[in-house]
Parts: sequence; structure tokens; C-alpha cells
Amino acid sequence: MKGLLFKDWKTLLKQMKVMLAITTLLACVPGTYLSAFALFYAAMMPITALAYDERAKWDELAAMMPYSVKEIVGSKYVLGLLLVLPVLALSVLSRLIVHSTPIAGENTMAMLITACLSLILMSINLPFMFHLGVEKGRLIYILLTCAFIVAGVNFAGKLADMANDIEVAMVTTVPLILLAVAAVALLLSYFISVRVYRARRG
Repeated sequence: MKGLLFKDWKTLLKQMKVMLAITTLLACVPGTYLSAFALFYAAMMPITALAYDERAKWDELAAMMPYSVKEIVGSKYVLGLLLVLPVLALSVLSRLIVHSTPIAGENTMAMLITACLSLILMSINLPFMFHLGVEKGRLIYILLTCAFIVAGVNFAGKLADMANDIEVAMVTTVPLILLAVAAVALLLSYFISVRVYRARRG
């Protein structure tokens, strides 16, 4: 799988160097909306990698190489995690350094919620993309992404606004529940993607 991840990373770095740099910059800016955009954009990168694979007819080449379906599919999920988690870490660190916010404060919890929602979005999108292809599934992808970005930013923002009026336990419980939901969603999505990709390859 390391080879597959290296391929995707080199492709993204070559084709989207500027956008990756902007995403990193936005993650460091201590603002909820900009950091949320960076997190969702990072979660969209596996779809972008799939689009480049599709254009290059990578599936045909991969069928002749010693990669299993689980490795090919799994590499996209791992790529998403390897991009979302550093962006989340940068967002949290920027708040700790610039605003000296507590590590378990409402801003950190808001970022964790947004990261979980971005991973849930990725888990919903990827099976569609593996089944339909990025070009055919583009409309579904755009609609889902827009809906999740709006919901994620509003939900995270409202939680931060209500933080002073609710118990601290509640502020930390919601992100933990969403983290569990995201983990289950990713696992289910992975197994669904493996099945649809295997069926697509015939």
C-alpha cells in the first residue's frame, strides 16, 4: 500500500501544489470557517486522486499489478486520514499558540466536530465514486460536499456559541460521539467500496 500512497501523494503534489499550500495556510489561520474549509478540502483529496487515476486509466494498469482490491481501495481511505489529521493538528495548534486556548476548549471541540464531519462526508462519497466513477458521480459529490460543509460549519459554530451556556461534559461528549460515528462510517464505507470496486472490475 505504501507504493499506492506514494503514487497518490506525488500526483497531488505535482498537480495541486498551490492548493495544498493554501489548505495548509488556511489550517493555520485561527478562524473556524477557514479551518473548516481546510478540513473539508483535505477530505476531498482522495476523490481528486481518484479523478486523476480515472483520467490516466489507472484501473487497467492496476489490474496487471500485484495489488489487491483491498489495498487499492484502502489506500484512498488512508490518504484521506493522512491529510485530514495533520490539518486538524495544525488548526488546533494555531489556536493554542495564537489565542492560548485550552486543549479541551470549545474551539478545539468545534474543530474536532468539523474533522469528524469531513471524514463522514468522505465515507459517503467514496463508495459512490468507486461505483460510478468521478465524472459520472460528480453531481452527487458536489451536492453532498456543499451540504456537509454548510452543516459542519453551522454545527461547529453553534456549539462554540453555546459553550458558555452548557456543561463542559456536553461540549466534550458531542465530539466523542461524532468520532465514534466517523470511525464506524469509515469502516462500513471501506467494505462497501471494496465490494463495488470488485464488482466494477468484474
